[in-house]
Amino acid sequence: MLKSQTPTSSTLPVSHTEGSHYFYAPRGRGFRIYRRESQSSAIPMPDEPVYLNREQARRRVYQLNGWNFDKRKMEKSITHDSQSSHEAH
Repeated sequence: MLKSQTPTSSTLPVSHTEGSHYFYAPRGRGFRIYRRESQSSAIPMPDEPVYLNREQARRRVYQLNGWNFDKRKMEKSITHDSQSSHEAH
């Protein structure tokens, strides 16, 4: 993979906690799972598919990082995000 295809420090999402090693980022029409190597570099996970749905990618990242997934909290977050985007239009 070319270096230009790997997320840079400016595009790396803010970590959920200090112990997060995995995150997802948009890749084309889907979301790719990455493993954080350092504060400024990350590599794509070759065994992970490109997820077509942000929710699926988010759940997988939670699994990989060993976090508890609270479905109710996540649904509230998604609902809030979609309402905000509709209000912007």
